[in-house]
Formats: sequence, structure tokens, C-alpha cells
Amino acid sequence: MALVQYIIVRTDLKFSKGALAVNIAHASVAAIYKSINSEDTQNYLKDTENMTKIALKVGSEEELRAVFVNIQDRSYMWVEQPENVPVAIATFPTNRTSFPQLKGLKLFS
Repeated sequence: MALVQYIIVRTDLKFSKGALAVNIAHASVAAIYKSINSEDTQNYLKDTENMTKIALKVGSEEELRAVFVNIQDRSYMWVEQPENVPVAIATFPTNRTSFPQLKGLKLFS
């Protein structure tokens, strides 16, 4: 089974590309850490050459929070401190079909 980690990113923030990249990395690592004992996460980490991430976008904090409400038990929302700004959500690694709630979101580019 191919495993994937979804990352949902806000596009309305005025962060530099570097700052946004670092926040996305924080979200990904935090989600991995929170799910470290799950079988899917263990298998995802064992296959480092085939780790798959899919980056999706939302246009506002409200949209990010609306997505999080439906997947919070299987994801982590990164909130930049000390500003207290929600930046991104990263899911726990799982199969592609585990998050139908994300189907309408567009790819982040």
C-alpha cells in the first residue's frame, strides 16, 4: 500500500518562501512525531526513498480551521509562535483514500 502525508497550507500569509517552507517542515515533522507509534507511520519512515507528500492549499485561516475540524484526530496543525498564527496542517501518514475530506482542495504551487 502506498502511503502519503497530506500538507494543507494557507496561501493568504505574507511569509517569505523560506519562512513558509520552514513552517511546512515543522507541521510535517510534528505530525510524524505525534503518530510515531502507528504502523502506517513506521512503514512510511522505513521507505525514505519513496516518501510521498501532497501539498494542498486553502485561502484563509477560517478555511484551514474548517479542514482541521474534520481531520484533527489524524493530523497536526502547526501554529507559528509567538504570533499564534495557524500556518499549515500535516496529516499522519496513511493511504491516499483515508482523507476524502480533502478531495475538493487544490494543489499548492
